[in-house]
Amino acid sequence: MSQFSKNIAPYVEQELLKSSKAQSLGDYSNAFTHLENAHVLGQESTYWHVKVHYLMMLWGIKNSNIKYNLLNKEEESRKIIFGNLKNNEKKTFLDVGGKSGELVHLLKDKGNFEYSSIMEESLKIKFKKHYIYYGLDINPAGKNVLFGDICSLDFKEKYKDKESFFDIIYSNDVFEHLQRPWIAANNINFLLKEEGTVIIIAPFSQRYHAVPNDYFRYTHTSFYSLFSDYADYKLIKTGYDINGRRNNWQGSGTVSDIVPTDSFGAWRETWVTFTALNKIR
Repeated sequence: MSQFSKNIAPYVEQELLKSSKAQSLGDYSNAFTHLENAHVLGQESTYWHVKVHYLMMLWGIKNSNIKYNLLNKEEESRKIIFGNLKNNEKKTFLDVGGKSGELVHLLKDKGNFEYSSIMEESLKIKFKKHYIYYGLDINPAGKNVLFGDICSLDFKEKYKDKESFFDIIYSNDVFEHLQRPWIAANNINFLLKEEGTVIIIAPFSQRYHAVPNDYFRYTHTSFYSLFSDYADYKLIKTGYDINGRRNNWQGSGTVSDIVPTDSFGAWRETWVTFTALNKIR
């Protein structure tokens, strides 16, 4: 190996490591960007030039067979929240955007708005046994739901007593309404314990609905990217819930959500992103 190859090795290897990490998360676009960076850095080295081209070929083979990870967002949430609880374990739980504190989707929704009162009663008992509930909303309307703007720049100062306080932070259909989701991610990271879990559910494809505003849509790689700016996170699971994909969803008109109709009806392409992350440090 030439001296140049040895000198450039740490920089090329850093880009290859980033590429490998992105591919493991299904973020193939960023994975290839890092391969391109490695190619530019090492192109004067025969060794690195050949190796990076080989890895690009492997990327192309894998990228031609990408499959979406399809799931039921409510079931996945319940598996993580209720799956490995010890008998006398009591954890802290924060519901970001909880408003009423009822946790309807988590406790009652079997999927695609198929509600089960029997399941709800059973899970309420289990939740009460194992979790201390807190909610956070700009319009709180339930018990133990605090007033707060998760996108506020002074959030950490206001809630400094809650730093590294929560075992589970859960947010369902909220992030699309946040004007500054990167600040929300930072504040959630501030609240989450080391080894804690954050679960985010937000739309990838959904009609506009201003509650009170509607800003963003998210892919399966969005939340890992957002949260990794503030701490080291391990991906537990990510994917799309398309159980309501072909629902004929017209808005009520109260939140600027009426969409044009045609022979197929109103909105019929709803995908929801689910991501669960574990905070390493």
